[in-house]
Amino acid sequence: MLTENIKIGHVNFSIKETENFDHSAQIVYETAVITLKAGLQQDFLASSVWHEVCHAITSQAGISKMIPEELEESLMECLSNGIVQVLRDNPMIRNL
Repeated sequence: MLTENIKIGHVNFSIKETENFDHSAQIVYETAVITLKAGLQQDFLASSVWHEVCHAITSQAGISKMIPEELEESLMECLSNGIVQVLRDNPMIRNL
C-alpha cells in the first residue's frame, strides 16, 4: 500500500485496496474514499492514483460539473499520465 490517506484540497481521503473490484480505481466524494484494485502494476498504480487526484481537484473547483463525463475522463487520463511521466523524468521538481 502506498499510503493510507491523502489530502486533496480541504478533504482527507482514505485510500483502500480491494481484490474484487471492476475498476483500477474509483473515488467516492461523499465518504472521502479512494479505492484501488489490489495488485496493480506500479506504473498503472501511480497513474490510477493521480487520475483520482485530478478528479478530486476538478470536482472541488466545480469544473467537473461543466464538462461532459467522456471529456472529463479523457482529460483525467491525459493529466494523470502526464503528471506521472513528468515527475519520473524530472525528480528534482518533486520537492519544489
